[in-house]
Amino acid sequence: MEDTTPHKSDFDGRAILVTGAGSGIGRSIASLLSRRGATVIALDCNATALDSVKGLPNIRVLVADLGDATSIGDAVASACAEVEILNGVVNCAAVTDASSFEALPLGEWQRALAVNLTGPALLLQAALPFLRRAAGKASIVNIASAQALLPAAQGGTAYTASKAALIGLTKALAAELAPDVRVNVVCPGLTDTEMGRNAMGPNGFEAASQRYLLKRAAQPSEIAECVLFLLSDASSIVTGATWATDCGRSFH
Repeated sequence: MEDTTPHKSDFDGRAILVTGAGSGIGRSIASLLSRRGATVIALDCNATALDSVKGLPNIRVLVADLGDATSIGDAVASACAEVEILNGVVNCAAVTDASSFEALPLGEWQRALAVNLTGPALLLQAALPFLRRAAGKASIVNIASAQALLPAAQGGTAYTASKAALIGLTKALAAELAPDVRVNVVCPGLTDTEMGRNAMGPNGFEAASQRYLLKRAAQPSEIAECVLFLLSDASSIVTGATWATDCGRSFH
C-alpha cells in the first residue's frame, strides 16, 4: 500500500502562515510545520506568547491583531515580503465569549465575529495573490469548532455563531478558488489547551471529555497532524471538506 503520510520533504521550501501561533493548537501547528521543514510565518496578537516558537527553525514571528481590520492587509504584506509565495494559510486565532445570549454585550459579540470570522476572511483576501503564485499547490485550513457542528454548552453563543459562519466561508471559498487553491475546515472538540481548560473550569474538563466516544480530549499535536495532512500533497483531492476532529463528540 502506498504511504501517503506527510513527511518532512513535503514541506521543504514551502511557506505557511499560521495565525494564533503563540499558544494552544496554533502553536502546535507552527511547531510541527517547522519540524517538517516549512518556513512558518507565526502570527499572534500576543508578542510574549510568540516567544514560545521564536527559537524554532525557519520561523518568522509577526505580531498582529485579527480584530483590527485596518491592519490586516499590512500584516500580510509584511509576512510575505521575504517569501513572495504562500503555499498555505492556517486560520487558528480565536476568542471565546462566556456570556449567556440574554446578557451578551454587543462588544463581546462584535469582537468574536471580528477575530473569528471577519479577520480570517480579510487575511485570506490579502493573502490570495501570494497563494495563487503557488501554481495549484496552495491549501487553506480554517480552524472552526465542534461547537459549530453541535452546540452542547450554555454560553459561547458568539463564538459558536462565528465558527459556524467560518465553515460556510470555507465551503464558499472552496467553490470559488478551485482548482488553484484548496480550502478545508477542521472542527476540534475539547482539546487539552489552556483555553480549553479555562473554558470548562477546574472540574469540568475531565467530566466533559467522558461524554465523548473516545472518552478523552484531543491533544493539540493530534489536531496539528490533521491540519498538516490537509496542507500536504497527500490530501490533493480534498477541498470543501469539514473535518470533525473531536473524539466522536459531534457524531455522538
